[in-house]
Amino acid sequence: MKYYYRFRLGRIILVARTILLLLGCLLSTSLPAKSDKAPLTIVVSIKPIKLLMQSFIGEHAQVIQLIPDGLSPHDFQLKLSDLRKIKNSDFVIWLGPSAEPYLVKVFHQISTPRIDAFNLQGIHHLPYRNLNQWQSSSEPLQHSDDSNDHGHDHGHNHGHSHHAVHTDLHFWLNFGNNRILIDEVARYLIQRNLMPEEIVKIKRQQMQVQFDSIEQLLLSSNNGFSNNGVSKNQQDRKVLAYHDAFQYLEKELKLNNFGAVVADIEAGVGLKRLMKLKRLVEKENISCVLTTSTSNHKTLKKIFSHFSYQSANVDILAVNPKLDTFEKYWLDMIKEVTRCVEWERP
Repeated sequence: MKYYYRFRLGRIILVARTILLLLGCLLSTSLPAKSDKAPLTIVVSIKPIKLLMQSFIGEHAQVIQLIPDGLSPHDFQLKLSDLRKIKNSDFVIWLGPSAEPYLVKVFHQISTPRIDAFNLQGIHHLPYRNLNQWQSSSEPLQHSDDSNDHGHDHGHNHGHSHHAVHTDLHFWLNFGNNRILIDEVARYLIQRNLMPEEIVKIKRQQMQVQFDSIEQLLLSSNNGFSNNGVSKNQQDRKVLAYHDAFQYLEKELKLNNFGAVVADIEAGVGLKRLMKLKRLVEKENISCVLTTSTSNHKTLKKIFSHFSYQSANVDILAVNPKLDTFEKYWLDMIKEVTRCVEWERP
């Protein structure tokens, strides 16, 4: 069963890459060569968005990442050189005022056009979950906007997002949200005459093929097999999260998350909370924990002091330098989580 599963994944990747190659040949033979004028410059906040944009129009644009690898948007401080990057760019893709409050004042002073990716119309939002009432906050929040701005800022900022304070900001881990962002950037490029329409349309088509390929891998992962050959449904794919940063990905991979160790990545765990988590993992037979590079594994060893477990280091910010394409970024997360979930205690 495992060999068949891997064979299916290989076939999916091969077919998708063949289609992308054919589309690339069509683009190179039927469209004019890139002009000698200054290249299109786009500033983005984080590496996952950079990888997405590079995959989309990297051959025709310079994509500049604002926040260095490994640094959270919450801890980032702008430098003078960052302001120059923003000012000299054609447009900025940012994560909105709740995730990047340091950019709000900047956009009052610099008139560079920008796209607020978090507040684009149609973006799927999920509320943060309460540690004590984990299962009660499962309904997604839908962002509705009756205006025609589609998340664009035209030199004005209207303060904070209506609901972002209580919303999980890791929206790029939802695959549908990536599609919406690509569609919006494509529309923006055409409307502003930043790229020829025919090139944008072909590049968008290439991205749709890549999206379809990765979503097939997600589907294959969801229909994967455990070590004993028995198919695992969502109820069996039990996990614990170190902190609540993965729920968009949890839904993509159909995981059954029973809770988070801490509400904040920098918070400690009290004795009462520790004992509650120990009882939980024993009762539910949980053996997989979703972590990041900053998770405290000493705390996890205390929780699983009487049980063996596996941790999935989910690189949601693509800190690993080997994750240099959008496809590699998503494949790494899929493989890491699948490995952890399908592991069974001896």
